[in-house]
Amino acid sequence: MYSSIKHKIKQFSKYLSIFSFVSLFFVKKSQAVITLTKISGVPTKPIADILDDIIKWILGFGLMIAVTFLVWGGINYVASSGDATKTENAKKVVKYSILGVLVIGFSYAAIIMLDVIFS
Repeated sequence: MYSSIKHKIKQFSKYLSIFSFVSLFFVKKSQAVITLTKISGVPTKPIADILDDIIKWILGFGLMIAVTFLVWGGINYVASSGDATKTENAKKVVKYSILGVLVIGFSYAAIIMLDVIFS
């Protein structure tokens, strides 16, 4: 069970990083060209800003999931009552959730860095 969770966290982190970098590339390419038109009082907002907001929401959601797994792993560790297999499984969940938090944090930092470089 925990190995499938570990695999899903790794896969989610990988796809999140790839999506973030690809989206940033398209955001910067389309920033000067495409903007949303004003429709019945809706303010104009460049697509680059919209994609930037979407990326931040996705990274925030991923961070929320990783922290939830971190708390869940901590609760399982405390509730293991000295059982070796439960303790090891809880340690793995905590380890991989911390890894997920780090991947998301570095992804966000890389996006900000690339935004500064290409702006």
